[in-house]
Amino acid sequence: MEDYKKESRKNYTSGTYQKNATNEQLQVGCLQRIADSLEKIEEPYKKLIEENQWLSKRYREVNIENEGLRHSIRGYKAAITRMKNKL
Repeated sequence: MEDYKKESRKNYTSGTYQKNATNEQLQVGCLQRIADSLEKIEEPYKKLIEENQWLSKRYREVNIENEGLRHSIRGYKAAITRMKNKL
């Protein structure tokens, strides 16, 4: 299996004699190399997806918290205004 990959890396031209690998074997090696590269690409992609999901969740949580804090600030401002008016 590994030999097919190595053979597929060689630069063949239409006039080159291929004594070690057939065309089908070269194709198999190329497909295996493509599959390996896709597996390597998949790992960072999965991490990006997970990070994106975490950030989206955190963004929603922070917005909810901020809205609660804004509500508290409005309440404190109203209480201060009422105290000033009593004086």
